[in-house]
Formats: sequence, C-alpha cells, structure tokens
Amino acid sequence: MPVVFFEGFNFDDSQAITLNPAYWTNSGGIGFSSARTGYGVRMPSRGDNTALSGNSWLKLSNFTDPLATYSHIGIGFWISSQSIRSANSAYTEANFENLFSLTTSNGTLSIDIARPSDNIGALLVVRENGATMGSYDFRSAAGNNWQHNNTGFGGGVLSFIGHDMYLDFVFNAAGGTFAVRAAGNNTLSTPLYNSSGAATTAITSFSSVTEVKLYGQQWLPAWTGANRVFDDFYFTAGNAVADVFLGPNTRIYRLVPESGDPISYEWQNDNVNTMPYYAVGSNNGDANYIKSAAGGQKTHFVMQNLPGDAPAYIQGVKVFNVVRKAGLDNQSLVNIMASTSGDTPQEIGPTYSIPSETYSMKENVFLTNPITSSDWTTSAVNNMVLGVKNKTVVI
Repeated sequence: MPVVFFEGFNFDDSQAITLNPAYWTNSGGIGFSSARTGYGVRMPSRGDNTALSGNSWLKLSNFTDPLATYSHIGIGFWISSQSIRSANSAYTEANFENLFSLTTSNGTLSIDIARPSDNIGALLVVRENGATMGSYDFRSAAGNNWQHNNTGFGGGVLSFIGHDMYLDFVFNAAGGTFAVRAAGNNTLSTPLYNSSGAATTAITSFSSVTEVKLYGQQWLPAWTGANRVFDDFYFTAGNAVADVFLGPNTRIYRLVPESGDPISYEWQNDNVNTMPYYAVGSNNGDANYIKSAAGGQKTHFVMQNLPGDAPAYIQGVKVFNVVRKAGLDNQSLVNIMASTSGDTPQEIGPTYSIPSETYSMKENVFLTNPITSSDWTTSAVNNMVLGVKNKTVVI
C-alpha cells in the first residue's frame, strides 16, 4: 500500500519547530493538545455566528500527486469529541461546518458537517465546489451507539456527536465515487449510508489532487473547551478500496531517545546541564542541542519502545531531524541505524544538505526496515538504535 503521507502531530506548544513547513502551512493560531496518541493539532475556533470564511485551516501540500499513478486515495484521522457538530442555527449558511477538503483537477471537493432536518445528531456532506452530492447521517451506521445531543443556544440548536471518533474516507477518483467509515465510542469501524441507502455516493471523477485542508469550527460561548483536535492522520493511494483503507486502528507514536548516555557520542552537547538524549528529543530551538564540528562524527541512541497496547502491524517509520548550520559552508548530515545496541550503525536514507543557519526539518519515511529490507515488526522498532552522522566534506 503506497503511503502518501502520515502525521501524528506529536508536538507541544513549546517546541520551536513543529510541523514540517515543507509540507504544512496554516492560517495561524494552531496549537497542540493531548489527543489519542500523545498530542494532536488543536485548531482555533472562529467567532460565534461568523461565516465559514473565518475558519482556521491547516493545509498539506507539496506531496507527490498520487493520482499520477493510482486511481484511489484514502484519508483518515482521529477527531476529538464535540468536533462533529453543525453551526449555530443563528448562522444561516445552511448550518454547515467545514471538516476537510481536497483541491482537485475539478476544483474543491469538501467534506462538511450539517444539521439533519430533525436536529438530532449530525450529517457528513460531500460537496463539489459548494454543490451537495450526498449526505451521510451518523445514525445510518449499523449498531451505532453515539451520543446525539440537542442543546439550546440563544434559541438555536447545537447538533453534534459527543464522542471521539476515527473517520476513514475513500475516494475512487477515476470511477467517481465516495464512501466513509466511522468508529466511535466502542462501535467498530462501519460504513455510513447516504440518504439513498447506499454506502457510496457518485462524485465527478478527478485526475489530480494537490492539497488537503483540515479546518477549525465555530466557537460557541455556551460551550467551552471545544476546540477541534485532529490526530493520527493518514493519506494513502492505491487501485482499490482495500489498498487505501487503513482503518481506525491507525496510531502514530513519536519515539525519542531513552534517558541516559548515548551508545556513541562524538557530537558535543552545547548545554552542560542537559543530557544529550534530552537535547535531541526536546526540539526547542537553541535552548538545548547537540553539535558537530568535523565530518565523520557520529552519535547514536537507544530509542524508546512502542507502548504495550500499540497495534502489532507497523506500516512505516518516519525519521526526522531538526537541524541548522552555524556559519559554515557545505554542511550535510545522514541518519544512522543499527538493529540492536551491539551492532555497528549503518547509514540510512538520504544525505541532507544543511544550507541555512535557520532551523529546518528533514524527514524520511521508511516503509520497510532499511537494515533488513523486511517489513517492520514491533521487536525491530523496540530494539533499533538511531543516530546522526556528520557527512560534511571540506574542500
């Protein structure tokens, strides 16, 4: 299964470099809150009774267009409770709330939230350039047991689903169909059915996708602490539904070096009051960091284990570095890895050029173990050691 992108949003507000700006841009004000697996991205809410144009957004772009090769795309994410809700009835744009959208060859394809005619629960609505193609009532899921609430706000009605959820969306871009599955509370992942009683909705086929946007929602003065939070985001490509559907067990963890001394340490720590493992894992700008002044210098660390309740199947591992140079030319870096703490580390992934004195994020996804070329296992992740090597060549 080709993975286009995945992100766990496992940062906090104190970290100087968070989402990689090579892929992510936003409208401002985003933060990070406790979520499903560590942290998730917290979207600021727009004002009460204000237009959708005031929504905050987080945009993913600059990825390789999956439809250059494949016919289907899948998108999934966890979303916090009280985030699946329609607009306050005093706001009249059909009581829609944005959820996420795609920029395609045919314009904007959006998945939004609206209020059912009986004001109970919420609908997911698929729209093309603002025109409704189909809607999905959460009550259409077999065996659903989500909470449906009606609460008055100034004479209006707030309609929402009151549990955390994992949502999976599948687009057959070439064939022109859309489907959604939902998992909430203790309900297993199940298809939702549209107003025609079908799992799939016809949409106009499209041949490219260049952007994915996640949105905030309306702030309601009588409902505090209800910013929308996303976590465990995936974006896949393939030629069939089975190729792109990962399901609600998708979990993305951030593993940092274990506390204690590194296995090898030729790089220097710039802050004598902070251990190297913390300097590597803190990602807090210039407060704590490690540095190297000579090509060939290496350091590598024992990494944390996956949580005991992590899923057994591992789709991939993303390694990222937050780096800058310090006034020198021709700087470069490569990651190193060993299968166990007793093995000699090998270079993995690309060699990164470091051309700027401003911090940037370098990241690479390994869908198989780069040492063995085999699928990842929990044991392989728990036993691996990771580090960095200065690859600078002085001419």
